[in-house]
Amino acid sequence: MQILITKVHRKPTRTQAYINWRSNHPKTMLLGVLKGLIHRAHCFCDKKEDLQKELELLHDVFIINGYPQHLVKKTIDNSWERELRKEMLK
Repeated sequence: MQILITKVHRKPTRTQAYINWRSNHPKTMLLGVLKGLIHRAHCFCDKKEDLQKELELLHDVFIINGYPQHLVKKTIDNSWERELRKEMLK
């Protein structure tokens, strides 16, 4: 029996550029981009080490794009409990 294991895939040409925190967009929209990518990581990464690597990458990418470090860290940390609750409700 074979098991399919998934994780987030990116093309080699991906730039990791997202809307900068200092842009003139609503902060709720900017936070939604971060939360959406975190949710995608939780959904697609079957292995815990792949998920942790993806969340570390997202942390670094959003810091580079000007997001406050404490906000990125808090959002990622809170995602574990939120995603676990969603999984339990299925």
